Amino acid sequence: MYEAPNGDLVLSFSRSVDFQGLRVRDEDLVGFDGANGYSVLEGTVQGLDPSLDLDAADWVAPGLIAASFDSAGQLDGLSFDDEDVLLLSVAGAPPRLLSDASNLDPAWASADLQAVAVPEAGAGGLWIAGAALLCFAGRRGRRSDPTLRRGGPAAPRHVAPA
Repeated sequence: MYEAPNGDLVLSFSRSVDFQGLRVRDEDLVGFDGANGYSVLEGTVQGLDPSLDLDAADWVAPGLIAASFDSAGQLDGLSFDDEDVLLLSVAGAPPRLLSDASNLDPAWASADLQAVAVPEAGAGGLWIAGAALLCFAGRRGRRSDPTLRRGGPAAPRHVAPA
């Protein structure tokens, strides 16, 4: 979850849900203005594999979102891992690799990035919410257990300040 510049909440869910009349998959982002839900990013329309779960997202600029996923994948010819942050365009422009946490520290290659926060203009580059970055080796095994990954409530699970 993050707060959009207009004050709306942008949510991701741990499994597919019906929300405010929308079918939201776990690779999607949906906005909520306090009364109405609306689509922000449809992962499958973007070309994302439906098996991917969106782990983290934050607003970068109009139409651009920083995002990280629960596992490695490929999008429009760009390969990424679960510790990478991609720059996605809601208009469908090709994705870009914004950050590869394993380049910051090789130990992070075994991490699953859980949150990103993009500072406001003039504050510098991409900041990775280190407190939410789970770097221990046992964390990677959790994703392979579908009862742990899919069995929890369908509540918003990502908080990254705008």
